Amino acid sequence: ANGSPPDNDGGGIYVSAADVILRHCVLTHSHADNFGSALYVSGTRITVSDCIFAGHTGNAVAYLSGEPALFVRNQFLFNATPNTIYAASGRVGIQFLHSTFAGNQGYQLYQHHSGYSTATNCILWGNTNTVMTGFHLSHCNIEGSGGSGVWTLPIGRDLADEGGNIDTNPLFGVSLSGTWTQDPAYDAGTDRTTLTDANAAFPANRLRGAWINLAPGAGGGVALVVANSATQVSVLGNATALATNGTAYEALDVHLQSKQGRWSRNGWISDPAQSPCIDAADPASAWDAELAPNGGRANMG
Repeated sequence: ANGSPPDNDGGGIYVSAADVILRHCVLTHSHADNFGSALYVSGTRITVSDCIFAGHTGNAVAYLSGEPALFVRNQFLFNATPNTIYAASGRVGIQFLHSTFAGNQGYQLYQHHSGYSTATNCILWGNTNTVMTGFHLSHCNIEGSGGSGVWTLPIGRDLADEGGNIDTNPLFGVSLSGTWTQDPAYDAGTDRTTLTDANAAFPANRLRGAWINLAPGAGGGVALVVANSATQVSVLGNATALATNGTAYEALDVHLQSKQGRWSRNGWISDPAQSPCIDAADPASAWDAELAPNGGRANMG
C-alpha cells in the first residue's frame, strides 16, 4: 500500500465499517507506507485467533482504530516496523491473550493517547525494543522487565505490571542463528529453496515448521521450513535474493520446549528442557482445551 491516503494503509488487509473474524490465517511480506502493513482496522470490531504475522515492513503490523478488538493465540514474528501493534486514539479495550511477539523490531504494544489495553498470558522475547505504552500486562514473559515485583521497564503512560509477569528465557522449540555458507538453490518445480550452513548441526527435520528470517535487521524476508538435514534447510518459495553466501539468518519455532512432550511437524516430541512458560498463565484462564498431561493450568504464549 504505497499510494495517496487512504491507499497507503492496510498493505495486507484493510477493514472499515464491517465486523470481522480472522482465524487460522498466515499473513507475510506485506507493506504499508502509512499504517497497518498486515492489518488496518477502522471503526469496527475484530477478533483474530490462531494467526501468524511475519516479515512485514512499513509502519505498524496491525493498526487498530475505533471499536474493541480481541487477539488470541497469535504469533508476531520477524516484523520490521516501528510498532508491531498500534492502537490509535479512541481505541481502548484491546485484549491480547496467549500471543507471542518474537524477533520483531520496534515497540511491540503501543496505545496512542489516553486509555489502556491489556495483554495476558503473552510472551514478548527477542525483540529489539520491548518498551510499551498504554498497556496493562499480567502473567506475561517480558524480556527486560525484571518480572513482577522487580519491574524494570520504564513506567510510561498507562504501562502497568498487573502481577504474575516473569523475565526468563521462554525456551522456544527452535531459536537459533547462523550464516549461510553457500548460495541458495531454487527448484521451480517444487517451489522450494535449499539453503546451506556447513557449520550447522541441525537435528534431522526438527526445524520443520520454523520460520527463518532471511534478512535480520532489514526485514521483509521470511520463509517457512519444510524439511532439513544436518547442514541444509528447505524452505517454501524462492529465497535466492536474500539467503546468499555469507549472509546471516535467524530461525524461530515458538512452540515451548516440554519434557512431557509437545506438538511439532514431526509429530509428538519430548525436549531435554522445560519452558518456564508452561503452566505459568493466569490460574483463572481456561486450560481444559490442552491435551493431557496439562498440569491443570494454561501456558503462556
